[in-house]
Amino acid sequence: GMLLPSQSVNVAISGYINTSIARDVIAHLETLNDILLLRVEKGTDYYIPISADMLPTCFGASLTNLCRTLYPYQATKAEKEAFAMQQTGLSIPSKLPYPKELWRLFNFLWLYGGIHERGIFQLTLNASAHIRDLKAFEKERVTIRTCLDTGFEIPPPPTCSVHAVAATVIELIQSMPMPIVPFEFFPRVDFETVEVARYCKNFLNQLPLLNQNVFVHIVSFLRELLLEENRMYNRLSAESLSSIFAECLLRPAEVPLSNRPQGSSSGGFDFPQWLTGGDSSSQKRKSCHIQAKNLIYHMISAGNIF
Repeated sequence: GMLLPSQSVNVAISGYINTSIARDVIAHLETLNDILLLRVEKGTDYYIPISADMLPTCFGASLTNLCRTLYPYQATKAEKEAFAMQQTGLSIPSKLPYPKELWRLFNFLWLYGGIHERGIFQLTLNASAHIRDLKAFEKERVTIRTCLDTGFEIPPPPTCSVHAVAATVIELIQSMPMPIVPFEFFPRVDFETVEVARYCKNFLNQLPLLNQNVFVHIVSFLRELLLEENRMYNRLSAESLSSIFAECLLRPAEVPLSNRPQGSSSGGFDFPQWLTGGDSSSQKRKSCHIQAKNLIYHMISAGNIF
């Protein structure tokens, strides 16, 4: 609008920080700075610098950092001192075996019937197509994220639904700088010819211990969802869950690919020729998605792996 001489107006500026920006800010690779241009008709242009600080958050933190942070990310000094006093005389670990934030989310799903909820985790694929009140759903997710960072209890349903918590599980995993399955361990085998149970065991054993703990915990929860007494309510399948969790646990869309011919030396990730059907990046990327889904599918379905 137009602002006349001697008039004033207050301007509120809201900033949206996505996952990639959060990662870079936490890693000190990015700052929250910008410049606004205020243009005065027939007058001088004014350049107004703006800056912001991001509150400490678990979203965008690495898996290692999540496990080394014993307190909520936004805990005050007094809260940290109170925690230390409560632990006096106890053996306090230097790091956790599993991120406390993920544990809280999965525990919420367990306590409030998430394992029986129809289509749990599937709403994260296209929430706008399934949720009538998308603003309310996003408000729930903001509340959940705040509770994870401050240490407050997540309000039970109906304030926060199990679907919003499930969506936050995916969001937290995807926000980590590196996937739960590091790229160097991305599967490059033909699942139709290998002995699946043995391969899955060997695959788990090669993962770093922390990554292995998280991966096994998540897969165990997915197996619980697919038990007959739960599946009759949630209507889930191994195929649908593997499609969802392959994308966040292995991130096939982010796997660095080699564009050089097969057998050449390069710094990128490469597949055997038989696995892709060709050397093009699109063929290799498609193969990444198929391999990731196959791995999660067999991890969920195969028995006697762990």
